[in-house]
Amino acid sequence: MNENLLSYGDYSSGHIWLPININESVDLENVDQQQENKDKEILVRQRDLYFRYESLNTESTTCVNLPAIANLKGLLAFRMGKYEQSLKHFESVSLENEENVNALQNLAHVYAQLNMQSKAEEMSSIVRVLLGRSETVNVSNKLVNHRVACSLAEHAVAYAYDVGLTHDDVKLERLEEVIALFDRAINLSSSTLSTTQRREWFYFMLVVFVRIDKLLMRSEDKSKRLNMFNRALNIAKDLERSDRPLLKSTSSVLLGIMLERQTDFKSTPISVHDCGYTGLHSLQCYSKAIEAAEKDVQVLNNLSKVFQMNGKHELAIAAANMSIEIDDSDENISPFHTRAKVYTTIYMRDLARSQSETCVMPDRELLEKAKEDLEKVIQVSPCLRTYVDIGQTCYYIGADAITEAMIVDEGSINSALVYFSKALDCEMGKSFPELQLLRGKCMKIRGEDDNALECFKQSALVERKGSSNTIIFNYMLETYMNWFCQSDEEKRKVIVDEVDEWMQFFLNNFNKHTLKINLRRLAHERTQQLLQLCRGTIQSCKFTLPKMCFEIFDCED
Repeated sequence: MNENLLSYGDYSSGHIWLPININESVDLENVDQQQENKDKEILVRQRDLYFRYESLNTESTTCVNLPAIANLKGLLAFRMGKYEQSLKHFESVSLENEENVNALQNLAHVYAQLNMQSKAEEMSSIVRVLLGRSETVNVSNKLVNHRVACSLAEHAVAYAYDVGLTHDDVKLERLEEVIALFDRAINLSSSTLSTTQRREWFYFMLVVFVRIDKLLMRSEDKSKRLNMFNRALNIAKDLERSDRPLLKSTSSVLLGIMLERQTDFKSTPISVHDCGYTGLHSLQCYSKAIEAAEKDVQVLNNLSKVFQMNGKHELAIAAANMSIEIDDSDENISPFHTRAKVYTTIYMRDLARSQSETCVMPDRELLEKAKEDLEKVIQVSPCLRTYVDIGQTCYYIGADAITEAMIVDEGSINSALVYFSKALDCEMGKSFPELQLLRGKCMKIRGEDDNALECFKQSALVERKGSSNTIIFNYMLETYMNWFCQSDEEKRKVIVDEVDEWMQFFLNNFNKHTLKINLRRLAHERTQQLLQLCRGTIQSCKFTLPKMCFEIFDCED
């Protein structure tokens, strides 16, 4: 442990030592010894950190605890090796609040990393004084407790934005740790915490409680859910009294979402009656939230995002429209992006329904609206995510809605590939699996199967280990089946070798259960082609695919 680190019981100031995935380095000794696997682990980690950092840029406009976000961005920049950038974030916090012990301790570590030992020691000395650990300066326990509490609250925010949480049980555990940290912070500073600061923490806790409740709804163990639900409603009740539009408005939305979920319980949770919400309809909460926004653009933008993330499409569009009516300048791009996401989400939902033979045709006008909004965003703030979003929109405009096997608008397909090319030039563009998959789909529909297969391979190579995104597997195996059935004997031998190599890759790197489900579906849809390919692999003594085919009929699956 760094000698500049100051511990306070089981608490340590700063973010560098938090036991979260952001701070975990890639353990190269336990990674497969092949260099490409080590490189992939490093790449995936860098990608996670980069996307989390970029997502926080949009959070900063509506977040109630900006120092916590700035400290977290500094931590992410530090872990990406961008030390100067990290330094700027930590310095911005310390300039605004000279008593922010996290920022000061973080600065000490960055200075030490940059071999500026005198400055590192200076920062650590200031932290010692602020936390009452100096032999020359006396500080009251109340003041020390308050500073530690504020530090713990910032730690809670960092836990909430951790990376690499791929499973529900892991996400749930991390979010429960967030609540525990906030509880500890509130208890520690109960006599010194202002109402304003307490409600800022309550606001963040309510957001986390809503996320926890959603995870518990999917969990087999629901024993904790009632207690969490009751706590969430009590916090929402307190936030109703806030005079800040952001807190009041967003908490009303989250209250409405929680009230919608009360029907999942065998009987009405007691907090519904205790808080005076008996008979209150969620739509009343949503209406109250929009009223509380008071024509505040930032609050409306936040409302739109909350509605969008919780599947309230019409309300998300309404809030975005209100924001745009108030300010349609280039400074207010967020509602355009949110509205485009909603349009695309609705289209994709209806597309999935149409492909499952429920006779619901998706409205292509939604894609045109999404494209129009995204073009405005691109002009003002071009970035990797936006290029991918507009490229995806162009792809679906250009492909037929039923099978995606025929081009209906060649210009849109070409535009999609142009946008994807620009996305590749962005930082981390080449490491984004979704981008490579979409490029492959564009080339496949153009009849460029060789190019499409290369893109699918690249997508598979940069996917996270254990991924359930096995649609890549489908596209690659379909391509190999088509080639095998159309090729001569010599070409078939090459195909069989590739198939065996890639089947082993998928088994070693992707979720096996999901692979079996997808292979079972392919076996039903394209039985003869799959049988031919399996015969070819058996004749060449390549048994990976045939073995997988036998396993899909295992009764345990």
